[in-house]
Amino acid sequence: TDYSFLDGASHVPDLASRAAEMGIPALAITDHGAMHGAIQHMKSCKQHGVKPIIGNEMYILNGDYEADGYKGLVHHLTVIAKNSTGYRNLVKLTSTSHLQGMKSRNRSKRPAINKELLQQHSEGLIVLSGCLAGEIPKALVANRYSVAREVALWYRDTFGADFYLEMMDHGLSAQQVANAGIMQLSKELGIKTVVTNDSHFTMASDCYAHDVLLCIQTGKLVSDPNRMRYTGQEYFKSADEMMELFQHPSITRSDIA
Repeated sequence: TDYSFLDGASHVPDLASRAAEMGIPALAITDHGAMHGAIQHMKSCKQHGVKPIIGNEMYILNGDYEADGYKGLVHHLTVIAKNSTGYRNLVKLTSTSHLQGMKSRNRSKRPAINKELLQQHSEGLIVLSGCLAGEIPKALVANRYSVAREVALWYRDTFGADFYLEMMDHGLSAQQVANAGIMQLSKELGIKTVVTNDSHFTMASDCYAHDVLLCIQTGKLVSDPNRMRYTGQEYFKSADEMMELFQHPSITRSDIA
């Protein structure tokens, strides 16, 4: 949402309204490293008869807070509260990420957590493996299947059936590589998959406005041919649109998040 400052262009009330319009019964928001929109999201969903789900697209360190080099890198991780205990744990993780993670030597200077902290506060949480910036997709795209497998096993051992391998398709070749690896991991390790859309704006027609927002974030001109761009597919899609993207016999409507 627009609580992912200079990155998301969706207004929280618009998302709840759009979900109701499309007949979507439950709606999650997972802003980058924060839960600023949680209360507004709950109120907006209640107004439109939609079940609110609270989450956070967290930044997780590859190592500990004081690590240097590769271990100081951070990855994206989708973390969702499934009950009141999970909500309290998510609040704790989010607060700690800002109080400790920002002070750590992680290269990105993002509000990060580490796996030890996540494990300590894992009760009541659902975890998805994340976008292309997630640790598992990164390893798969880099042709490091054994690394991806090791990471997936850690999450499976920590969260059990509440860990899902996440697949996206915005027309990027790297996503096709990651998705193929995720399907293989799912089959080998018995971990369920879920398909998502990395929604950064509500309607497809909001693409240009979001593009301008990215230019403000990166200090680039819209006319710059070498600047960061999205594909235009990162809008709030319906279940039918998602099913059209993922035409695979093992994927059903219940696998869409």
